[in-house]
This record gives sequence, structure tokens and C-alpha cells, in this order.
Amino acid sequence: SSTGREGLPQHAGGGPYFLPGEAGHHPGWGSRLFDYSRTEVLRLLLATIAHFAEAYRLDGFRLDAASTVLYRHRCLGLSP
Repeated sequence: SSTGREGLPQHAGGGPYFLPGEAGHHPGWGSRLFDYSRTEVLRLLLATIAHFAEAYRLDGFRLDAASTVLYRHRCLGLSP
């Protein structure tokens, strides 16, 4: 989120976890967007999933808004 509650560095240039500039912000949600091309991001996300799966014995995860991971246009301005 734009509030930084997740505790990740919120650098103007994107920092080690987020895309830099406008590409790093989702205007519809007011949230930051991870830079999935970086090894650090993938390690962070996989470690977080592993932690929650082990700590809470989860057997699955729900991934909302997967289009923001898959598509650069974030599905904004596209008609169905």
C-alpha cells in the first residue's frame, strides 16, 4: 500500500522491491507494484509464503489481481 504498513522500504525510485516511477504504482488501488524481475522480490515473496504455510499450516493461497503480475498495462483502460 502507499502507507508503507507492510514495512518494506518506500524509496522514490522503487527501492529493492518495487518498480520505479509511475510503473511502480497502481492508480486504481493506490498501491505499490513489485518488481518481479528481481531475485530479491521473488525470494521475499516465496519466503513469506513458506512462513505462512508452515506457521499456520495453510494448504493454499489466494492470489488476487494476478493481472498486475502478468501484464504491464495492469488491465487499466481495457474494455471487457
